[in-house]
Amino acid sequence: MLHTTNQQSFEEVKHLVFQLSQKDLLTLLTEIQMRLHPKVSYESNELDEQTWLHAIATNPSFAFLHDPEEDIYTLEDGKSVSYEG
Repeated sequence: MLHTTNQQSFEEVKHLVFQLSQKDLLTLLTEIQMRLHPKVSYESNELDEQTWLHAIATNPSFAFLHDPEEDIYTLEDGKSVSYEG
């Protein structure tokens, strides 16, 4: 089992993950989900939306998005969109 022992190792893994194509990233996430929840069936590398959103929301690779410097847009930017669903 892979364990990162220091911040440098984590950064190396993060760097590698960011180089993956979307298809390979989905495959990796499916493999992780299968190891975390082995009794759940995952067909053809398709993750449901909730699984995908949870994986992104809890992935430490995206922690930088919580940085206030990343909030570059305001409500005055662009135009509002009304969605009728």
